[in-house]
Amino acid sequence: MDLLRDTFNLGLGALVFSKEKADKIVSQLVKKGSLKRNEGRKLVKEIVKKGEIERINLEKGLVKIIEQTVSKLNVAAKSDIRRLEKDIRQLRAKKAKR
Repeated sequence: MDLLRDTFNLGLGALVFSKEKADKIVSQLVKKGSLKRNEGRKLVKEIVKKGEIERINLEKGLVKIIEQTVSKLNVAAKSDIRRLEKDIRQLRAKKAKR
């Protein structure tokens, strides 16, 4: 559970840091003269790109954790249920032919 919490917290920070928020902070830095306008645009793009990468990594990590948890719980997957439904239909069809 700690891994899930750590993964979530790591990605959450990047997700919360939206493009609008990055634009606002960078605009303030440009106004103060701490950053040139073209550097600011580049920085915003970099922040947004890193945020998207973090979002993707978070999603992959969560999917992996969920799959591992479901596997440990020994719960039927959708593919298992679909296979069983197909088997049932085939058996019913065979029975109907008799």
